[in-house]
Amino acid sequence: MEFGWYEQRWVGLRIGVTAYRENGWDEGERETWESRGEQTLADFLVSVIRLPVLEANELAIQIEGPWREEWLRDGGSDYLRSIHRFGMWTMLGVSVVLLLALTGVALLVWLVVTLI
Repeated sequence: MEFGWYEQRWVGLRIGVTAYRENGWDEGERETWESRGEQTLADFLVSVIRLPVLEANELAIQIEGPWREEWLRDGGSDYLRSIHRFGMWTMLGVSVVLLLALTGVALLVWLVVTLI
């Protein structure tokens, strides 16, 4: 199994899981769990990855506890800050472009109405 995770303010903790067969090939698409969803991580691991309940509970505790803390210590918090900063600047840029486009359309409409 392979785990990847990140956190976002509006989504919370998001964990992607890829299961592999014994021959090393992945079993399918990467499945994603979100902490703000209705399902616990252990339930997700049982239902989607088909782990035994005890193993899923232990793994969920490790992922949400020590592994997450280690990831944050080893640069995860810097990564999260950069992702949040990138997201905010991207939304600001898109908003400015949309406002400029709407202003241009309003100006064209005004010109057409005043010239007719």
